[in-house]
Amino acid sequence: MAFFLDQKDVRKTLRDKYSKGKSVLNTFSYTGAFSVYAHLGGVKKTTSVDLAKRSLVKTSEQFEVNNIDADSQDIIVEDVFNYFKYAVKKGLLFDMVVLDPPSFARSKKHTFSASKDYVNLLKEAIQITNINGIIVASTNAANFSMMTFNDFIKKAFKELNIKYKIELSYTLPKDFRVHPKFREGNYLKVVFIRKIN
Repeated sequence: MAFFLDQKDVRKTLRDKYSKGKSVLNTFSYTGAFSVYAHLGGVKKTTSVDLAKRSLVKTSEQFEVNNIDADSQDIIVEDVFNYFKYAVKKGLLFDMVVLDPPSFARSKKHTFSASKDYVNLLKEAIQITNINGIIVASTNAANFSMMTFNDFIKKAFKELNIKYKIELSYTLPKDFRVHPKFREGNYLKVVFIRKIN
């Protein structure tokens, strides 16, 4: 069972090519679909973090439906930005970090806008990603292009003076039709980024 079918190709790649033996942090995890696919790909451990209380139930359900013991995984109800601070403080590092935030979100302490805040989100993720690890950066924001998204990535790594390599990029799957005169309709942008030093 998987929600958000626009991510089906991304999840399949994550499962088949990037998960085996890895530790995975899935942020803004909601139903935990990326965590489930990572587990099916043979991860060492998944950690799913989302502010919404309903995410705990939904993620646990997703694991159980796929015959995975939810208790064997970390499912954390917490503001993602608070979790980043906790991870830095504890010296936690992950082999893969999945970033799939909503285009716009508001909590008691934070307002997140993909167009304004994605660079800082990436910088947070970079700091807790192992060398040679992967960041899966995703957005469904239709108000900027893939070129702009790549500029966000370049800026985040440059500001931290860390090198990276873009390995894969995805937009909507082929069976999601987009009118040629409405390019904003192809809203999905996903980039697999390898942190190389």
